[in-house]
Amino acid sequence: MMTIFGLVVRSLRHYWRLHVAVGIGVALTAAILSGALVVGDSVKESLRRNAAARIAKVETVIIGGERFFTADLATRVREASGAQVVAPVLQVEGTVTGQGGGARENGVQVLGVDANFWKLGVSGEAPKVTENDDWFAINDVLARRLGVKVGDRLILRVEIPGALSKDAPLSGESDRVLPLTLEVGEIVAADQMGRYSLKAEQVPAASAYLPLGVLQANLEKAGRANVILVGGSEAAAVSAALEESWQLDDLALDMKDIEGSDSKWRQLTSERVFLDAKTVDAAVAVAGESSGSVLTYLVNGIEFDGNVTPYSMATGASGKGSSIYAGGLADDETMVSQWLADDLGLKIGDEVTLTYFVVSKGRNLEEESAKFKVKSVVAMDDPELNGSWTPAFPGLLNVDDVDDWEPGIPIDKSAIRDKDEDYWDEYRATPKLFVSLAAAQKMWSNRFGDTTSVRFPASAVSAAEFETAFREQLEL
Repeated sequence: MMTIFGLVVRSLRHYWRLHVAVGIGVALTAAILSGALVVGDSVKESLRRNAAARIAKVETVIIGGERFFTADLATRVREASGAQVVAPVLQVEGTVTGQGGGARENGVQVLGVDANFWKLGVSGEAPKVTENDDWFAINDVLARRLGVKVGDRLILRVEIPGALSKDAPLSGESDRVLPLTLEVGEIVAADQMGRYSLKAEQVPAASAYLPLGVLQANLEKAGRANVILVGGSEAAAVSAALEESWQLDDLALDMKDIEGSDSKWRQLTSERVFLDAKTVDAAVAVAGESSGSVLTYLVNGIEFDGNVTPYSMATGASGKGSSIYAGGLADDETMVSQWLADDLGLKIGDEVTLTYFVVSKGRNLEEESAKFKVKSVVAMDDPELNGSWTPAFPGLLNVDDVDDWEPGIPIDKSAIRDKDEDYWDEYRATPKLFVSLAAAQKMWSNRFGDTTSVRFPASAVSAAEFETAFREQLEL
């Protein structure tokens, strides 16, 4: 008689191959799961260590990106927040190659730092080379990729950043590259901010370090930074301190008084040329109904009856902020300066054609045109016909001759006449033509803004009162 035990034994004997296969499968699965858990814990710990090395003791970051605020903002934030360490950083990307055309590394983060930067590292210690006034260091990642050591010479190339993005119209001369030949003074260790990066990447970033003042001077960004690293303070306290302590200059904004024919005006402008909508709305809210927006642009030509005046400033305004617009303008009307009227032989009622470039997708330039009827002529001795209407377009206002213009758009210098040079020498960037603000914005608005300045009577609000109210009105 077959017992249960005997049945089990006979079953094991008969199916032994299948049982062995199942046993091996179970063992293999257990090994894989156990290994995965171990590896997962290891990877998790590695990622944690990498993240800790990247941000070290940094708790809050203020990032300007392409916008450069004053490096002194870091001091004001530290005093207002009570943070233990606040470090201004000038951070850009560059290319590093070995001298003689050796190995090359692209996308290197180039860091201009001061003594506070090193305090935020895991060790809190600064590299010894920073005891010198003029030093250069790289992290171990860059040293390994280039195969270099202390004492080797490297060539660092960094594009000099402009006042505004290269995608903006009239952004000035582009692709200005700064080459620096530097000797490696030290290899920065991982615990000395050698793994610093604001990007969440598993692969450590290659970094090059210079004194903050040295990089500022070479990039023509004296007193500027675009990153502030904060340690020893809560984010909420830092945010409140930032709101409390920023100034107009930190947003690349400037306010100046303008003497007009009837009264004094104040004008808010930006180093970045165009004012964004939030800034304009805040300024108008503070200045009140007497304020007016302005948009000035460089047109390629102003044509009438086969004659062309090349490369002239044209302005659109809302009718407030100047007595020039006292009579008002329809969207198809224009006021011209006496100089332009004489140059083209214009009279009231004539129709002129403006040609101008706009930036399309892919940063391609397209030339467009618009027609306007002459409503009036502005005398050249009108006190309000001056260069204050025109913002500081890069490559234009800082040169002496029209022949030296580098506005970021193609210039046919053969079209420039002696009289155009004479106009620039005497009147500089004074507009030759005025249209309504609506017409100007229809032609020249872009993603960076549709206003180049906001004007208001000086009697409306004092400069100090404006800045205080503007800070309260504008949300960063």
